[in-house]
Amino acid sequence: MQANQIWKSALIALAVLAAGLSLYPLDKTLIPGLDLAGGTVFVYQVEVKRLDDPKTVLDSVLNVIRKRLDPSGVRNLVFRPLAGNRIEIQVPLAPKETDQLRRDYNDAHKQLMKSNMSLSRVDSAMRQSPAEKRNAQLDRIASDRTDVRAQLEQMAKAFDALTRAKTAFDRISAELSEASARRSSLPQSATDEERRQLGETIADLAERVEPLGEA
Repeated sequence: MQANQIWKSALIALAVLAAGLSLYPLDKTLIPGLDLAGGTVFVYQVEVKRLDDPKTVLDSVLNVIRKRLDPSGVRNLVFRPLAGNRIEIQVPLAPKETDQLRRDYNDAHKQLMKSNMSLSRVDSAMRQSPAEKRNAQLDRIASDRTDVRAQLEQMAKAFDALTRAKTAFDRISAELSEASARRSSLPQSATDEERRQLGETIADLAERVEPLGEA
């Protein structure tokens, strides 16, 4: 009799131990309620018409909300009807791991937006002068990305070369227009030498301005 009692006690102890081990670790196997883990409770009043069944209406509303908020049933949300034609939705607080992932994402997003380049922003920086002011703008655009900063530097050099070419083009074009106007206004008394020199000047300017116009 005593032996049987010992075996029973041992089996009970083993069962309790196995049950305890099945719950380990507690933070993974037990999901605390909103009173312990934190969260938000939403309570809504549902309008039920006089001839409608309140239970049917509340169940229908909860099903619609459940399909929209948690169609896969993985968010651990609680939907339940309450007295007085009301419904309750319990939204538990996100776990610490999720909060950390959200913070990491937000930080990465802010960093991306901080260094995000747009054509208007780059173009505005390229037109800054003096060079120190433009370099400061390009540094802010590139942030800490050295590869992007190197590309912006190459763009700046190409922009400067294009600006110089356009400046030369405008200057030579103005000289060409002026020379053409002088040739058109040559008096009848102008000598052949004057006409020849003016023609050579126009031809030279036209030859110099053509490649600049293609830049």
